[in-house]
Amino acid sequence: LFLKGLEDVIGHSIVHPTWAKTRPDDPEDTHTGWMFRAPGDAPVPNPAGHGANDCDEACIPDMLHNCKSLRDLYDLANDTFGKFTTPVLWD
Repeated sequence: LFLKGLEDVIGHSIVHPTWAKTRPDDPEDTHTGWMFRAPGDAPVPNPAGHGANDCDEACIPDMLHNCKSLRDLYDLANDTFGKFTTPVLWD
């Protein structure tokens, strides 16, 4: 985006590099995946218990739909495959 000068016309988000539970309030749902965080949010612990990663200025939350996880975006698109992967081009 920056190389082509498109940063002012095309928005982008960057997920946090650590996976987390995508439905933390549902004990039956064990899925973990890519989560959106904002700079200054609390550090995200590694699900395997290997420390935590800060939410620094590299994290850019989803400003269009305010989704908390990549899974939420796939749900918006009525995806039925369940492979919540990156990168994603959302149109």
